[in-house]
Amino acid sequence: MEIEMIIPAIVLVACNRIESFKRLLSSVLNANYSRNDIPLIISIDHSNMAGEIKKIADEVLWKYGTKRVIAHSKNIGLKEHILSCGDMSESYGAVVILEDDLIVSDGFYSYVFQAINHYKNDNRVAGVSLYTHAWNGYAKRVFQPQKNSYDVFWGQFSISWGQCWTNDSWKKFRFWLRANDEGSLPNVHLPHAIENFGKQSWGKLFAYYLVDKDLYYIIPYVSLSTNFSDPGVHTKFSDSVHQVMLTEGKNECYRFPNFEDAIVYDIFFERRFVKDLFIAGINLRDVSFDLYGLKWNYQEAPYLASVKKYISDEPIMTFGIKLRPLEQNIIKAIPGRELFIYETSRLKEKSFVKSGSLLLTDFYLYDYSMKIVFKYAIRKLMKEMMRINSGVRRRVCKVISLWR
Repeated sequence: MEIEMIIPAIVLVACNRIESFKRLLSSVLNANYSRNDIPLIISIDHSNMAGEIKKIADEVLWKYGTKRVIAHSKNIGLKEHILSCGDMSESYGAVVILEDDLIVSDGFYSYVFQAINHYKNDNRVAGVSLYTHAWNGYAKRVFQPQKNSYDVFWGQFSISWGQCWTNDSWKKFRFWLRANDEGSLPNVHLPHAIENFGKQSWGKLFAYYLVDKDLYYIIPYVSLSTNFSDPGVHTKFSDSVHQVMLTEGKNECYRFPNFEDAIVYDIFFERRFVKDLFIAGINLRDVSFDLYGLKWNYQEAPYLASVKKYISDEPIMTFGIKLRPLEQNIIKAIPGRELFIYETSRLKEKSFVKSGSLLLTDFYLYDYSMKIVFKYAIRKLMKEMMRINSGVRRRVCKVISLWR
């Protein structure tokens, strides 16, 4: 009996960024495809640029399947736009959602096709990510996922920079959303920064959903999409902090782990151990990792691994900082006093002092030239001052020029 395969539709999401849309469109048109039955949908929210974007979309020659252009007659906003695109999974079986400030790798569709069909019946999987984080934006620190013999890991991050949902996974989210609107979200353990996401953020809702239902994205170790952070709804200024390396070429056979064999990370970008692994008699499955120092619920597990020094209790074990990623120092029992394990039942809320270890700073800066770091810090500070107070612009520009 032949197994029916899902053929995800590609959905390009546009509004008023013409050059961004052209860049995304070019990357999609120049990617590798081995099928001729792939639907392409271009969804355009209403704006003063919508007419020009629609003209470009209408002229697109799509050689790999059907093409559909949707031009909304009124502005529905980013959140409703993404939600409406997710709803298209009912018609197509699955959708790859690509916002206009992205580009994709030439092998993105091969990856999506393989991943979505491999995990389509796994109830723990909320979606397949094309994007791979190299930056924990909540902590403003580098993120390095531990590598194993597979090509992907499992992460509880809310992915908005290239993701694929099946009809089944999307319907479950929509059902949850009807019961948990913006005013009655569940009380779950999330990074505080998520609370500051704007009203147009569908990602905030999805983050609550992932944690509430203990679901995950499948995430490639090397990214199939990257983000330009072009000015738009969520940001007024462009930066490169979310630019990541793209996979080059098409991989015909990805290796996908099940949950028990995967490297797993929670919503805080912290390692979650799903198999027994003992360190000095403690099972790491019973340890909540807080190596970025962002967690605020200390009673999730019997033990806490942290970079914070708690004054309410002495740690039962300490470790140094040598290996990457940080949790490897605990796994390999590297001696030192920069990482700590506590019994959570003995900790008191807000009873910690942040570790002032220069080793931790060096760990993230890679022992970078202090002269360069100092110049960068001064220039960055002055630019922020300019942004806040335009009245000092001329004097600040003169000072900045001295540091170039």
